[in-house]
Amino acid sequence: ASQQRSLQPESVNTGNGIEYHGGPVMAGPHNVYFIWYGNWSGDTATTILPDLIFGLNNSNYFNTNTTYGDNSNDIANSITLAGQFFDNYSQGASLGTTGVKASLTAALNANSLPADPNGIYLVLTSPDVTEGSFCTQYCGYHTRATIKSTDIKFGFIGNPATQCPSGCSAQSTTPNGNLGADAMANVIAHEINETVTDPDLNAWFHNNLGGEVGDLCNFKFGNFFLAPNGAAANINLPTTNNVTTRNFLIQENWVNDSGGFCGMGFNPASRASLNFVPVPPCRMVDTRNPVSAFGGPSLIGGVVRGFTVPASNCNIPFQAQAYSINATVVPKGPLGFLTMFSGGQPLPLVSTLNSTDGRVKAAAAIVPAGVLGGLAVFASNNTDLILDINGYFVPSTTPSSLAFFPLTPCRLVDTRGPTGALGGPSLVAGTARSLPILSSTCNVPATAQAYSLNFTSVPRPSGLGFLTTWPTGTTQPVVSTLNAPTGVVTANAAIVPAGTGGAISVFASNDSDLVIDINGYFAPPAAGGLSFHSLTPCRVLDSRVLGIPPQSGQADIPVGDQGCSAPPVSQAYVLNATVIPAGGLGFLTLWPQGLTQPLVSTLNAGDGAITSNLAIVPTNNAQISAFGSNPTHLVLDISGYFAP
Repeated sequence: ASQQRSLQPESVNTGNGIEYHGGPVMAGPHNVYFIWYGNWSGDTATTILPDLIFGLNNSNYFNTNTTYGDNSNDIANSITLAGQFFDNYSQGASLGTTGVKASLTAALNANSLPADPNGIYLVLTSPDVTEGSFCTQYCGYHTRATIKSTDIKFGFIGNPATQCPSGCSAQSTTPNGNLGADAMANVIAHEINETVTDPDLNAWFHNNLGGEVGDLCNFKFGNFFLAPNGAAANINLPTTNNVTTRNFLIQENWVNDSGGFCGMGFNPASRASLNFVPVPPCRMVDTRNPVSAFGGPSLIGGVVRGFTVPASNCNIPFQAQAYSINATVVPKGPLGFLTMFSGGQPLPLVSTLNSTDGRVKAAAAIVPAGVLGGLAVFASNNTDLILDINGYFVPSTTPSSLAFFPLTPCRLVDTRGPTGALGGPSLVAGTARSLPILSSTCNVPATAQAYSLNFTSVPRPSGLGFLTTWPTGTTQPVVSTLNAPTGVVTANAAIVPAGTGGAISVFASNDSDLVIDINGYFAPPAAGGLSFHSLTPCRVLDSRVLGIPPQSGQADIPVGDQGCSAPPVSQAYVLNATVIPAGGLGFLTLWPQGLTQPLVSTLNAGDGAITSNLAIVPTNNAQISAFGSNPTHLVLDISGYFAP
């Protein structure tokens, strides 16, 4: 909560749910000063809270504030703890309504801290200190005053451990084992975000609600993970020793972009509108081959390996900003997980696939390009890796690039049905079959130049070595789309270029039935077409941390409200879905919330194995629906979205 202010005429209306009222922002530097008021002897807060400020510097979280500026500058993603001072009750144990400013003024007049126009001074009170309406009306606030002829921005943050633990703390068990300090960390983030965007109470706030950036997301935390002590946390930050990290639960911040939303971070790359360029499926990496930049050695468990995609033999340009990849692992034993992410970025808390029993397994992914077009891969255990590429994304202004047109998920092909162009008979081992996609009932137009598909193999008990798909009329490439060596029903997504007459071809190494579902297509830009926007990979949901058993049936998931910065303008999400079944899982289906569940599937785990798949899921309302045929936990990670 912040000090009350009178509303001023708008000078700018951005249309992002918050308005600019003409005053300055704090562009930077942002120098934080802590005044530790009261008795802090032996309290771990004196280590925890400096670690918070250190970790926020140049973080994806603090980067949310760079979406704000004034008529001169935008806010910089930088923040530093510039000084600390311990005040041993100079104003007594009851600060009333004037003691906070009095403590700060005394410290500045005594030169215990400098009078810094770029400073943010926070008076942190120990658990025994009372202040004004602390605990009854607010947990903290920020304001300003002229002290020593300097415009000083300052705030109050109270320790609620004994006075109002349930009022100012989101949980009783907290990530760092110090309820007061952890609660204060959340309020500090709130007030610092508001101070840099509205330092003099006349810059950024929302007219209708009178709310600053923190107020618009007050006590909204999005998705969370469990800290080692079982507490909820939603961010992991480096500490002052630059070696360890620390978990916090801090609220989201209002992002002044793409319609406005609460988020735990902002990636400027998400502003780029990207369209798709399909390429003939091409094998880019195979670590089973001799040692080279795109060959051996095998991935070493716990070590990141990078690949400069434009330097491969697949003719991918350096202008590419994201890749459509199919990853296949050939593990040396159990593989906990494999994660693909942008080269040069930190390893995100997401996964691409799992092979806990060591089977050959494939998963598709859309991965943003990193430094010099780099793609990074991390495997938890030793494994060989095969990467095939079927397209890339470039700025939407690029000639001949394709927009995405979402479709309500629809079943194109099912060879288990009666004989027909898109029905039976089953695939015959070693024989290619062409499938005339445009003849389906899924309303795919002739303008489509590539399809977003989900392939499900229903192999014979002896298994399926591999299935390959490619555009009809071209030579069968040396790539694979999925593998089902154990004979279990197996799904994998793929973006497949359209071939002659809009058809695609499939080849199975062994007899198998095949089901193909479609969720959209790529075509020349036109009304209804969408562009891809990349996000920092982020975990939307992990039902394992909710304290409930595996569930079956339908659940609605508010993807846009989970802190991953997928804005309300999103019309389709790029997700990685992972199931952790309690036993066999017949199928999982994802579809737009509010629509009837379609007759399609996203993945299958009939043998109860942890299973993942890429899913591009349309949305009309920032939500999607999920249906599990049998009890399962569900993990959803997001890497981007499609929007106009």
